[in-house]
Amino acid sequence: MFKVKPTFIQRVLLIGLLCMLLECLAVSIFAQTIVGEKNKLSEAQKTKAEMFFYEGLRLKALGDYRTAVINFDKVIAIDPNQAAAFYELSQMYLEMKTPETAFIYALKATTLDPKNEWYLIAAAETSEKSGNYLKAEKFYQALIVLKPAHIENYFSLANMQLARKKYKEALRTYDILSKKLGVTEELAIQKEKIWLKLNKVPKALAEIQTLIDRYPKEPKYYLLLADIFVANNTPDKAFAIYQKVLQLDSNNGYAQLELAEYYRIKKQEPMAMRYLYVAFKNPQINIDHKVSILAPYFSVIGKQSQRKRALELASFLIVAHPAEAKAFAIYADLLYQDKQLDSAKIIYLQTIALDKSVFAVWQNLLLLQAETQDYNGLLKTSNQAIELFPNQNFVFYLNAAAKYQAKDYAAAAVAYHQALAITFDNKEMQAQIYSGLGDVYNELKEYAKSDSFYNASLDLKPDEVFVLNNYAYYLALRKEQLPKAAQMAKHANELQPNNASFEDTYAWVLFKMANYEQALIWIELAISHSETQTATLMEHYGDILYFLTKKDAAVQAIEKWKAAKTLGAGSEQLSEKIKEGKWIE
Repeated sequence: MFKVKPTFIQRVLLIGLLCMLLECLAVSIFAQTIVGEKNKLSEAQKTKAEMFFYEGLRLKALGDYRTAVINFDKVIAIDPNQAAAFYELSQMYLEMKTPETAFIYALKATTLDPKNEWYLIAAAETSEKSGNYLKAEKFYQALIVLKPAHIENYFSLANMQLARKKYKEALRTYDILSKKLGVTEELAIQKEKIWLKLNKVPKALAEIQTLIDRYPKEPKYYLLLADIFVANNTPDKAFAIYQKVLQLDSNNGYAQLELAEYYRIKKQEPMAMRYLYVAFKNPQINIDHKVSILAPYFSVIGKQSQRKRALELASFLIVAHPAEAKAFAIYADLLYQDKQLDSAKIIYLQTIALDKSVFAVWQNLLLLQAETQDYNGLLKTSNQAIELFPNQNFVFYLNAAAKYQAKDYAAAAVAYHQALAITFDNKEMQAQIYSGLGDVYNELKEYAKSDSFYNASLDLKPDEVFVLNNYAYYLALRKEQLPKAAQMAKHANELQPNNASFEDTYAWVLFKMANYEQALIWIELAISHSETQTATLMEHYGDILYFLTKKDAAVQAIEKWKAAKTLGAGSEQLSEKIKEGKWIE
């Protein structure tokens, strides 16, 4: 029978010594096979089978498993009793991720040679990977009988027993191992877990106690003991152990966190926070563990006390983990929620400096820059983000907005079109992009394009107030489609009443339609609802007054124009209106 260890054969093949091996073999491997009278092979058959076998090994070493299978099949066709060929076939099918087929061939190999350790291992492993734990268990038992000194087989047997939930059988197997190995961490912990599954808490405690007795200065074993007490509602016993752990290791993060939790349950908030603060400053504690503790604070961020506490904890994160982008991102998120916008921007920038790969961070920074009207920062950040995330329409959209604010209207148009090109099945985003294009082309004085994009935006979102307002205002400026402009401006005010900007637009449209009495009503509404008086509002007020027939209207108009002048630049005609004392278009 073939008795060659596969790993050895592979190694020989890989270093190019197969030919030397074959030459050194005094006796053909096929000559070792015990064959019955019915299966005696001619020398020619032996030679041919041997040739196919070693060709299969060569192909196996090269990773050509499918062709290797063909060669091993040819061996079996010549000699159905060649266990080595069946074994190799099992390995090939295992490599090709078909463990069920692999098991069939491994089983055949063990049938032909039941004392071969490698065949038994193959049968055990393939049945395990096929999910047949009972069969795997039997093969590991056979291996233990064959090689009682091989410790790994006992562990494998116990794993199969655990997979079958045969906990008492697994315990017996671990007991055998304990006699062979003595007290070990792996064995004690495995037995502890089983006793807990069997609800035998004292026995689980006893297993961990054996580790403590053996290693009395090792904190982790005390912590395992404390975990059992916590899980079984005896927190006071766990508390004593955590204190013991801190005596052994004053910087033990796990004990610090557990003491914080203990005091929280006891409603001793100051002590709980004391230990929590210490733990968050401890760099030895995994950051993800800290983040999981911090997560609930996001749901109560509206409460000032909780917000303050969350920010303090998050600030400790960046001190304890200065190389972790995640720490900075969380701190920035909390600052953003707390409306500490300038600080949030700084921390987001630090986050990106550590890790540029997380789009959500870039997105939050871009939104923050847009919200604070930091258009220079928005332009710079969006340009960087485009390089990293060329398929994110949101980035192009904000990049276009930044370019629009910089009065680079042609570049803004390009960016909006780029955003549109990668926007699919998102009507909300499409409507916003169309609106932006309407604004851009209006500035470029390409009014036909501007109108078409505004109309496209309203087709998708008929109640988009800003589009309604802007489109109406620009039509009024051009004195085009004034009835349509009036309808849109009126609708915007219906959707969002008491908005000074929208009321001013409606007043201006009515002014352009020579409906001065109604225009006066709406401009006065706009002024009453405006938080601050602006040059535009005052100038429009003066324009409307000028065309009213009431006494002293022209004088009042000039007063409003002068007031507008003091508030800002106003229109290009404002100074001339004041000088001439009349309205100038």
